Formats: sequence, structure tokens, C-alpha cells
Amino acid sequence: MKFIMAGSYSQKNIKILKNLAKKLTKLEVLILGKINYCKIIELHKSVWALFYPSIIEEPLPYALVESMALGTLPVTSKTGGILEVIRGTRAVEFAFQPENIEDAVNKLEMLALISKAEVTSLGYKFRKKIGSFSESLISIIIN
Repeated sequence: MKFIMAGSYSQKNIKILKNLAKKLTKLEVLILGKINYCKIIELHKSVWALFYPSIIEEPLPYALVESMALGTLPVTSKTGGILEVIRGTRAVEFAFQPENIEDAVNKLEMLALISKAEVTSLGYKFRKKIGSFSESLISIIIN
């Protein structure tokens, strides 16, 4: 399993990721730093999941909504508006308690057991769930 990290991360978050890497066998962590938006969209096309360990009570987690619109399975913490976004989907099965590394590891291990065909099927269902986005907006994001 490979974690591809894009953006700026505090030393605390990097420490948590390294701790997570110790708990998961065969985990590679690649930190890209800040990258442009087009590259992020390209990454969504090649990854299975978005790992979203937020501890902030976000009313509408845009990165999560965007990933689901792109068909990326979210592995998220149970905070703020996240549960509202994933309610009614199998993404709820991959939600973990905030700041609970053991719970997050268990969810990531569950992800590792899913076939590529099932991930593709889930991705399609997530896109349908985010149907409140207009098709033209989704088209712009994907292309």
C-alpha cells in the first residue's frame, strides 16, 4: 500500500503518518508537498482512496465531496459534516474515530482486502451519491 501525500503537513501530522506506517506492513509514504490542482485531479484517477483523518468540525469537507465526485473511496474520521456526506454509502464502513490510529489502521486494512472491481463499483456509487453536483461541474473536474 502506498500513501501519496499532497499539501503542507505539520510535524505532528508527519509523525502520525510515520507511526501509521510502522503499524501497517508494506506501507510506503510519499510526501509530494504542495502541488497544483490539475495534478491532484490526476492523482484521484490513479488512487483507490482518499485518507481524510480530519479532527476539525468542518461543516462541508470540500476535499471529501470532491473525491467522491471523482469516484475515490473516502477513508475518513467521524467528525463534522463528514458523516452527513458519506451517510447512505459503504464509505461509512471505512469511517474511524478521530485521532484513533488503531481504528484508522483497521479501516485501511479493510481497504487493502477489497478487489479493484469492487473499488470501481463503489466509486460509481459515490459519484451517484454526490448527484447534487451538476454533471457539468463533475465533467469539468474530471476533464
